[in-house]
Amino acid sequence: MFPAGERRFICSQKNCKKRLLGFRKLFDDLHSDELNRLRAQQNRFYRMNARNTQNDKICPSCMNSRITNALKKTNRSEKFIRQACKVMKLYKFAGKNKFIRQRGLDVLYLQKADSTAVRDFLFAMDFGEGHLLSLFTDVFKYVLYHANCVGFNLWSPPPGLDPINSSVRCRMFEKTATLLQYSDAPRFCETSYEHMKLDINCRRLGLSEDALRMPVDNGLTTRERHFLILQIFDVICAESSDGLKALQLLWRSMPHPFVNLDELTFLFPALKDTPHMDEIHNCVKYMTGEETLVYEPRKLKHYCRTTIRKGLSESRKLSTGIGELRLPPSLQSFLRLES
Repeated sequence: MFPAGERRFICSQKNCKKRLLGFRKLFDDLHSDELNRLRAQQNRFYRMNARNTQNDKICPSCMNSRITNALKKTNRSEKFIRQACKVMKLYKFAGKNKFIRQRGLDVLYLQKADSTAVRDFLFAMDFGEGHLLSLFTDVFKYVLYHANCVGFNLWSPPPGLDPINSSVRCRMFEKTATLLQYSDAPRFCETSYEHMKLDINCRRLGLSEDALRMPVDNGLTTRERHFLILQIFDVICAESSDGLKALQLLWRSMPHPFVNLDELTFLFPALKDTPHMDEIHNCVKYMTGEETLVYEPRKLKHYCRTTIRKGLSESRKLSTGIGELRLPPSLQSFLRLES
């Protein structure tokens, strides 16, 4: 096709025009196609390298693996945790590894890290209610203290789960008392209420599921009041003395009137004149310290307590503010729900 003298590689468009005018269009097209192909290969290579580099930096599984291995190999890892938090913030990576959450807070607790380190770790690791309640009690107290110091909100706002009610439902009664040092009282939320209805062992009290839910379905009581009663039933079914003490703290923190015998008989007729009703009544009496046969409003002294605690809680001073009020020891004990 080509003359023998012209069988050389055509390296530029200029040579194409000069030597082979008859094949100008053919070689122009060939030259353009080759350049475009080389450029496309080069761009694809750069994109693949950039993508691999980026994935290597922010891939959640890689990040989890590296942090986990580092925490396992060192006992003095507070500095590493601080650096890891900065990286996770930079790439907006929310850790989902349970070991990292648990081990990280354990390290911060053992090395007595300050409130800033705790806040950064909580923020970077995207903690949820379940992760916090599963912590060891000492670590849990440490986290609550430092989160309160820097004003970090550990719990999602309504309609999120209430940690105090959740600690009772999950049988973590010791943490109930700790939570009430930083929050004035539990809050009702639909999620906790639905969980309670599903979890409670109503057969233990001789009630069917329909009988248990009938008071609300028939409009005899509110969902909030029904939840408080179910909470008592649930602790009774668990047969836990620690649970009764936790409920005692809850009722000391709330302004609601005590559950009384007439109310229980009206809402749950199937319990009337049964040993279960006597058991419930005795438990309520233990929690309240009073004989609650009929409806009675709470005492003025108690309303003062709930109002003061709410004000201190909203200003994040509940844990320290009671002592700063310079009240007599008996009143301080009363505000701390100890009596």
